[in-house]
Amino acid sequence: MLGFFCHKNLLSKIITLTCTDFVLIVMKKIVIGRSQDCDYVIIDPEKRVSRKHLELIQELNHYYIKDLGSVNGTFVNKKQIAANVQIAVNLTDNVSLSNSYPINLSEILGLDSKDSEKTMIFSTKSGQISIAQENDRTVIFEGGKKTVFQKDKVNLDELSEIDKSPYKTIGRVVGNHIVINKSTVSRQHCQIRLISPMIIEIEDLGSSNGTFADGKKLTSNKKYRFSSGVKVGLGTETTLDLKKIFKEIVIVPKTNVPKQEASAGSKGITVHEKNAFFELEEVWNEFYERQNSINNIGGKFSIAGSIAGGLGSLVFGGPVGMAVSIGGGIIGRYLGQKKSNELKGDASYENMFLQVYCCPRCKESFQKKPWVTINDCFKCKLKFR
Repeated sequence: MLGFFCHKNLLSKIITLTCTDFVLIVMKKIVIGRSQDCDYVIIDPEKRVSRKHLELIQELNHYYIKDLGSVNGTFVNKKQIAANVQIAVNLTDNVSLSNSYPINLSEILGLDSKDSEKTMIFSTKSGQISIAQENDRTVIFEGGKKTVFQKDKVNLDELSEIDKSPYKTIGRVVGNHIVINKSTVSRQHCQIRLISPMIIEIEDLGSSNGTFADGKKLTSNKKYRFSSGVKVGLGTETTLDLKKIFKEIVIVPKTNVPKQEASAGSKGITVHEKNAFFELEEVWNEFYERQNSINNIGGKFSIAGSIAGGLGSLVFGGPVGMAVSIGGGIIGRYLGQKKSNELKGDASYENMFLQVYCCPRCKESFQKKPWVTINDCFKCKLKFR
């Protein structure tokens, strides 16, 4: 008895410490939203999900959620809950961010394991990364963080939000990654990075003589994306050699094909137009296979139609980037056909395909009509076979 009282305070501290540690172990908090600061990141082009939308809390076998002041609200069993108020939920409850983005609480907490679908796992400098396909979503697992998106709806701007590739600064003074000692080059002239083997991103840093892309002066402090065939100039006297800056770059040459008149009864199809049309068979096959091969690697990981045939290498880097960019032949042709090398932020897989899969003369899209069924263009009446 004496021994107990002598050690009572110590025993109390041990119990307190143990209980505290136990609470830390059994309690889990997950912040859900569009921001990269969240634990569960949702790339949502429709902006239904707020940057920090919801907090999910697990305490032993009890579960709670708290709307973090989201714009479109959080709904439980079709009823909107109050903001900044923690409420108890069951894992079987129907929870939706806004009224149109349902989420699976069990899956977010890792209780609904889908390891069988994580068919690609990679080791990187930052740890292990795995990629899974869950219905219409691609899920990236990196440590305790998940990033999810609907592969057919995501666009270049949205994917760039999770870009980890570094910029290279170019300027006249030591300290830049690339030093060009010319009076027409500013101290810190611009920064440039490789988004994929076929896409670069450029930002003029307020230079005196400007940064030019294909002869067009770029607005300072604004990011521009171009295909790798772009000619980048610092002022009007210095042209960058992109091959020397980026070892991994794949130059896509720009082809400026003059647009011919699209009136009915115009001269017959040219050799160039006929060759361009028959190349579309491969474009269609690539699209069709991707749409219908969700259970193979090409279908699972050609996210957003492999924007620019390798955007994934920007987003994830290394082998993961190659994995998510499988099957990106379409965009290579797309870049080659455009008169401008500049890429728009809304360049989703669907609109890229529809622009590529078109009449070689009037550029009218064939939509999703199977290639074997196309004999002529309904707009300009050009006959292909």
